[in-house]
Amino acid sequence: MKKILLCVLLLLSTGIAAAQQPDKRPPVAVTPRVDKTAIWIGDEIRYTIRAVYDANVEMVLDNFTKERLQLAPFVVRDIAIERKEWAGDKGAVEITLTLTTFETGKTDLTIPLVPLYYFVREGGIAEKEKPVDSVAAAPVPVGLRSALVTESLIPRTTTPPPSPGMAWALVPFAIGFAGLLSLGTYGGWRTWQRLYPTQAMTGLSREQREEIARDALARLRADVTAAGEDVRRWSGAMASTLRVMAGHLFDIPGAAQTPEEIEASLKRAGADASLATQMKTVLARCDELRYGKEGASGPRMKAQLLDAAERLIQSPRWISA
Repeated sequence: MKKILLCVLLLLSTGIAAAQQPDKRPPVAVTPRVDKTAIWIGDEIRYTIRAVYDANVEMVLDNFTKERLQLAPFVVRDIAIERKEWAGDKGAVEITLTLTTFETGKTDLTIPLVPLYYFVREGGIAEKEKPVDSVAAAPVPVGLRSALVTESLIPRTTTPPPSPGMAWALVPFAIGFAGLLSLGTYGGWRTWQRLYPTQAMTGLSREQREEIARDALARLRADVTAAGEDVRRWSGAMASTLRVMAGHLFDIPGAAQTPEEIEASLKRAGADASLATQMKTVLARCDELRYGKEGASGPRMKAQLLDAAERLIQSPRWISA
C-alpha cells in the first residue's frame, strides 16, 4: 500500500513540475521562401524571410546590408525590409533579398543560413531588456541551370551531317546574283530615262499619243459640262485633265506638280517649249480660280479657258513630239 501511495506522489510531483515549466518556444518564428526553385547563371532570385514575433520583441536588423551579409556563392543585389502588423497582437517583418550567382560547374546551390537578431523586453516596474538573442532562417536549396557545355559531355553521334551537294550550295548565290542583276537593270533604265527623256518618250507610238489626246479632249468636255457653273469644279476639271495628259505623254508626275514645275518637266522631257509655256499659263489660271479669289469668273471666263484648253490639247505638236 505504501509503495502505491509513493508512486502516486511521484507522478503528481512530475506533472506539477512539467506544468510549471515555462514554454521553450522562441518568441520569433521564421519562414524563408524563394520565388524560383531553379535559375540560370546570372539570373536574379528573390529570397524572402518572414519573421513573426511577440509584442515584447524588438528585431535588430543592422546586419542586413550588402557589406555585412555573407551569402556566398550568391551575390546580394538589393535588400528590401517591410514591417507589418500580425494577428494575435504580434508584429512581423519581411526581408526580401535579391540575389544572383555566377557559379559554374554545379547543378544546385544552397542559400546559406541567415541569422536574425532580436531582444526581449521584460515587463515589470523597472522594464529591462534581455541580452540579444538570434534565430536563423534555414538554408534553401536552389537548382542551377547552365548553357555551358562541360568537357564530360559525349556527342550523341559521331557521324557528320550529309553534305547538301554543290548544286544546292550554289542556289543562294544564284538567287542573290539574279536579284542584283535585276536591281542593276532597273537602275540603268531609270538613269537612261533621266539622261535621255526625249528618247524615252519615243516609246509611245504616234497612234498611242493621238489616242491620249482624244481621250483627254473627251474627258475635258464631259467633266466641264458636268461641273456646271461651279467655278471651282470646272476649273479643277480642266487642270486635272491637262495634268493627266501631260503625265501620260511624257511620263512625269503632273498630278503632284505646280504649273511651273510641269513646264520645266515638259521641257526636260523634250516637249515643245511654247506648248510647255501654254500649259503653265492655263494651269496657273485654273489654280487661281480653284484656290484663290474668283474675280471675273462668269460664263465668259469659263468659255475662254475651255477654248484655250481645247486648242492646247488639239495641238499637233503633241503628236509629233
